[in-house]
Amino acid sequence: MKMSRNGYVGAIKMVLQHDGYFQIKLTENALVKGSHTQRNTTTLVIVAPESDHLFSYEGSFEIVEVEAANSNSMISVTLPSKTSLESAYPNPFNPSTTFSYVLAETNEVDLSVYSITGQLVESLVDSRQDAGSYSLIWDASLQPSGLYFLRLQAGNETFNQKLMVIK
Repeated sequence: MKMSRNGYVGAIKMVLQHDGYFQIKLTENALVKGSHTQRNTTTLVIVAPESDHLFSYEGSFEIVEVEAANSNSMISVTLPSKTSLESAYPNPFNPSTTFSYVLAETNEVDLSVYSITGQLVESLVDSRQDAGSYSLIWDASLQPSGLYFLRLQAGNETFNQKLMVIK
């Protein structure tokens, strides 16, 4: 699990709900770290994380609560509520475009570009990703002008978007 931040985070506390098999290994890159599991709830605290990687895990979970602070105050934490694919920009474009997507929960993600005939042009992401916001740049400098389709599959949800390369 990684966090995305735009400033210093001095400490983070998370409460996770899980069913069945669940194991967690906290980052080694922190001043202090600890977790406590009681039944199907795990509470973890990480003080002075030195990287965005907070922990690795096996199993599935839901984030119930997140609190973060720096040396001045509590930090507002935003958790995604639904999976979405944002509009690419610029579009039309030459030679590259940027697009963002949000995952409401950890999922297998397939993000691919297809030609107008349905042929796979490029697989951009094909992996399990944690809940959060992601941004990618697609460089189409080797592709001819034309209409392409971007497809995001995350779990049972599929999103499509038209992309126009103009050279």
